[in-house]
Amino acid sequence: MKRIIHWFLGITTIIIFGLIIACSHAAQKENMGVIVISDGAPLPEWNQMVMNLIASVKSPYPIKPAFLDYDKERTLEKAVRRLEAKGVNNILIVHLSPSSYSNHHEEIRYLVGLRKDLGLYTEMTETPIKSTSRFAVSPGMDEHLLIVAALSEYTRELSQEPTKEALILVGHGPVEEVENIMWIRQLKRIGKEITKTLNFQEVVCMNLRSVAADLVREQAHADLREVGQRLSKQGRVTVVISSLGTFMLQQEVKTS
Repeated sequence: MKRIIHWFLGITTIIIFGLIIACSHAAQKENMGVIVISDGAPLPEWNQMVMNLIASVKSPYPIKPAFLDYDKERTLEKAVRRLEAKGVNNILIVHLSPSSYSNHHEEIRYLVGLRKDLGLYTEMTETPIKSTSRFAVSPGMDEHLLIVAALSEYTRELSQEPTKEALILVGHGPVEEVENIMWIRQLKRIGKEITKTLNFQEVVCMNLRSVAADLVREQAHADLREVGQRLSKQGRVTVVISSLGTFMLQQEVKTS
């Protein structure tokens, strides 16, 4: 388990660097900086692991970490100011997220002026950052080939005999229903790639939506229980968490 987590984080590093290189051509390189932003977690060790990951990236541009929550010293605005103090005025924001379909992704775009209004995201109360810098926001990890490879190996380690098992691929999930549909479609495409080498009897993809309203979250947990009970009657069930921070989702799955 530790090996696959370390490999997964290593792959994340490669993806971050790839995004930096791919997006740097659109900016004046001598004035470019990068912010790698994560949602953040109430577990200090998780936030520290993210910062260690960011520190390991070799980049010709200055990189600053940021969190949307749980770290008041490393907010997005403070990361912007720290880069601007170095003379940076072209800033690439790499969103460290399993999916681009999330309220957090749109929140980031709004905060740096790439959205004119909040739209459906009425719960967010922060105001946009006042800055003359130019911003670009990368997509999330989505269905990157290396992410699919990591999840495939992780699934292979957990599974004993795929042809006699079912697979449940569980994601974190967003707040809004439309984004939830798109996120699950991503999971289904990842599941389809996994089954090219692991022939499971059935693959079910779902989100726990722990950030959504109580009734939505409770329904997601109820759906997981129902699916798990149905599949377990047919044989062994392998559950794979498709997320950056797996610990908290693992606890939620166990209590479902």
